[in-house]
Amino acid sequence: MNNLTSRSTAAGQGCRAAAADRLRHFGVSVTRPRVAIMEYLMEHHVHPTVEQVYSALSPEYPSLSRTTVYNTMKMLAEHGAVTLLTIDDRNLNIDENTTPHAHLYCTRCHRIHDLPLQGVSPLQASYAFTLDGHLIQQVHQYYKGVCRECQTDLNKEPLLTNKQ
Repeated sequence: MNNLTSRSTAAGQGCRAAAADRLRHFGVSVTRPRVAIMEYLMEHHVHPTVEQVYSALSPEYPSLSRTTVYNTMKMLAEHGAVTLLTIDDRNLNIDENTTPHAHLYCTRCHRIHDLPLQGVSPLQASYAFTLDGHLIQQVHQYYKGVCRECQTDLNKEPLLTNKQ
């Protein structure tokens, strides 16, 4: 085994260990499919769909099914280990970043980008608070528009600027 192979194997084992630790932290039983799914989410910060996770993992885990991925995502969300995003009308996306932040869904490239929260502090978004007499337990900010990269691709300058 050469140096490169042993390093990548060690790195892979480190990622698997981190994924297993994260599952344990959220009170989730550690199984091979769950570790593989969490490891994928921790390595790929692209807000993937269930189909994307399944397609990426099924060659290495042939017994993995779409149903297993979907049920695992729901269970991870129930334990607070991931957030399920319904910003895209066609897909359920997964976000392993559970810290308070907003999302932009690009209507051109269909990618989801993380953004800072606007109008709500991250502290407020982390804890339950009252608003107009209602108990707010979660804050989700979704924006739909054209991302920076797509704007640049269109004309090499932004589509819209905030000129006043």
